[in-house]
Amino acid sequence: MKKTFALIMLGVALSGTTVAQDKEPPPPPKPATNASPKPPEIQDAHRNALPPEPPAIHSPVKTRQTDPPHPPKPPKAARPGLPADPPPPPIPGTLDEDMVQLPPPVESARPEEPIGPVKTIAPPKPIVPAKPIASEKPIAPEKPVAPAKPIAPEKSNKPESPIAIEPPIPTGKPIAPER
Repeated sequence: MKKTFALIMLGVALSGTTVAQDKEPPPPPKPATNASPKPPEIQDAHRNALPPEPPAIHSPVKTRQTDPPHPPKPPKAARPGLPADPPPPPIPGTLDEDMVQLPPPVESARPEEPIGPVKTIAPPKPIVPAKPIASEKPIAPEKPVAPAKPIAPEKSNKPESPIAIEPPIPTGKPIAPER
């Protein structure tokens, strides 16, 4: 098998070289005399173009198939010596012919009491302060606080300066001389 593969590859390689040698190089394109030279972006535009898309093959749309709803299971058959399983309870909100009807409400045997006048509630009792326990000592009244002593001015070694007397303010009227 390896030999046949090698022979095929050799034949392909030889055929490619002979064909390539037989072909002549294509003649260079002639420039148009009346056309202006195109910029390289426009010349390469056809090379950058996307290949045409193959026609779309429409496959049949696959839909998800849902399973049909399962039918309700029948009650199990009675085993020897055991009673049969009870039927399932009815689903609330549905009307079944087999739905059990509720019995009418039973009236109570106790007679209703007549509604009489409204009873008044007694006012609450006043709160009595608790008595002091005999074993506790009575609390002594607070002692009056002594007035604070005036703070003595700080003494300094500097002699006190005499207090400057302000001159009288002139009022515009002459002061009468003393007699």
